[in-house]
Amino acid sequence: MTDVVAANLPASTTRPARNVLITGARSGLGHSAHRALGGIAFVRGMSIDDPLIRAAAPFDAIIHCAVNAAKDVSMKTAYGYMADNFLLTQQLVDIPHRKFIFVSTLAVYPPTGRAIREDEDIDLLPLAGPYAFTKLFSDLYVREHATAPLILRTTTLLGPSIRPSTVHRALTQRDCQLFLAPTARYNFVMHDDIIEFMVQAMDCGHTGAFNLGSEGLVHLSSIVDQLGLSVRYGEYPYDIGPVDSRKAGALHPAFARPSWQTLNRYIDWLGPAYVGTGRLQGP
Repeated sequence: MTDVVAANLPASTTRPARNVLITGARSGLGHSAHRALGGIAFVRGMSIDDPLIRAAAPFDAIIHCAVNAAKDVSMKTAYGYMADNFLLTQQLVDIPHRKFIFVSTLAVYPPTGRAIREDEDIDLLPLAGPYAFTKLFSDLYVREHATAPLILRTTTLLGPSIRPSTVHRALTQRDCQLFLAPTARYNFVMHDDIIEFMVQAMDCGHTGAFNLGSEGLVHLSSIVDQLGLSVRYGEYPYDIGPVDSRKAGALHPAFARPSWQTLNRYIDWLGPAYVGTGRLQGP
């Protein structure tokens, strides 16, 4: 499902058919991409050597959205976590393809308090946690070894089948308990905008790394207050920090859109599931 208008239309009526392999197609962005673009869905439990996959290669594009985002990783579970993330990426790159699209994250940048450009050579010493490192190593491996690589470093994703995040819960549940403090700062990007950028990249040959987000940040307290939501705050001080999406914004207007407008688009998509009373207003 990619947007309100085309959500119920078969992919073939909206976009030309492509031979694509899409990982993580059971939920989140992978689910949205598969609904929009068709192709072969790779989901947990499938083997990379599945005869269906090998028979369909070479692919016009491999779109790698799958991720093991487990919060707790220990010595006992670390290898499985690495296999689900970095090692799977290596195996996918070995499948013949004409383009490889990897959905990365802004978490590959260590906290600096400023926006970081895609081409900056920054010190990785402050980077912490298995999620950030496995995403970073996959990101770099794709750039070095995949054909026509496109790396999409995204902010907070909004769209169908997303995990029950703080913002999604606040928008759809009354009187919910949140983990985050009211000072938490967000930057949003919609599934359908990312998919449109993927298609544009396949059509026009865009390669390299792109920060995909919106313009500016939105405080959690502003979301709650302006939308008339009923929540109980936590204490964790989440802050995505400034985001530099100008490179992508020069190619697609969605990534130059203010973040508060992106959230309003998601509220429109939620329809009756939305429990608030209004829309966000700009500064």
